[in-house]
Amino acid sequence: MSAQTYMGSTTLSSAVNNTQNFVVVASASNVAVGGALYIDRELLMVTGVSGTRITVTRQQAPAGHASGAAVIVIPAAAVPRTLVT
Repeated sequence: MSAQTYMGSTTLSSAVNNTQNFVVVASASNVAVGGALYIDRELLMVTGVSGTRITVTRQQAPAGHASGAAVIVIPAAAVPRTLVT
């Protein structure tokens, strides 16, 4: 039997500007260090989780995101190692 990796989803609880190194989500139950978040075509690498506040490393050309934006949660096992800095 092969292992399966499940992506989850949540929403932003507050807007994010293009310089922030954290986001606040409605639920962080599936978020873990080493995973990633995908918001409005931007990939954010998860470096810390404290409650619903997620510390992230942002890739090139970070963007702002509105409160309520959809957040796709990508588990660490599904993040290609070439993306991990």
